[in-house]
Amino acid sequence: GTDWMWEAARWMTERKWSRETAEEIRCRAVEQIRQMREGIRRRDGQRTWDIVLDLGEGWGSIGTAAEGVECATIGVDKAGILYQGKLHGHIRSRVQMDFSTETVQNVLQRIARKSETPLSSVMAVWLSPECTLLSRANHMNTSRGCAHGPYAESEKNLAAATPKRIEEERRRYAECKQGIEEQMRALEEEKLPFALENPAGSHFWELDSVKLRMEKMPGWKLHEVDQCAYGRLAQKPTKILTNVE
Repeated sequence: GTDWMWEAARWMTERKWSRETAEEIRCRAVEQIRQMREGIRRRDGQRTWDIVLDLGEGWGSIGTAAEGVECATIGVDKAGILYQGKLHGHIRSRVQMDFSTETVQNVLQRIARKSETPLSSVMAVWLSPECTLLSRANHMNTSRGCAHGPYAESEKNLAAATPKRIEEERRRYAECKQGIEEQMRALEEEKLPFALENPAGSHFWELDSVKLRMEKMPGWKLHEVDQCAYGRLAQKPTKILTNVE
């Protein structure tokens, strides 16, 4: 914003440091800043990269893959700064964001504003929504009272867990569902090319915010792949929702 410029300009005119009016000083400052920003060389030089927004960045594997296809990623997560030893691949920048925050602007618009990257320059969006809370592997945690997400409400887990633990898991699950809703809303509103992955057995695919949009959005298709086909040692069946043909 330019409110601070206006206050500074007014402060100068009150002390008669300039013959210009406060508005003239402010306009001149705005123009100088605009010219300065246009002359900035980005850290990847003058070359224009295809930008991929990587929501739920984790350890930056999409940024690593981007290096091989001449793309750059903007990583978005709420994990804070992750030590990786060195910057992997072409991760151009990182944005700290809690997806569960409800705002008028959708998630993709907020990322564009924070990273100073217009959505018109984004080639695609890759999404890796929360899967830990939604994994069916939580079945094995129910009798110990440490199941997550919807599995925390099972009869065995409620009997074994402490009230504090149950309250915490309900809060985390509510935030998880809201975060997924915000991401799905953004995909619906912006209509950018996207791919969204989650384990094939994840409870994610049973959420209303996901199922209802898959039913109503033309061109959204679900594919299932095994990650062992791409070099993983374990099979790991994975579903990918995408609007890319």
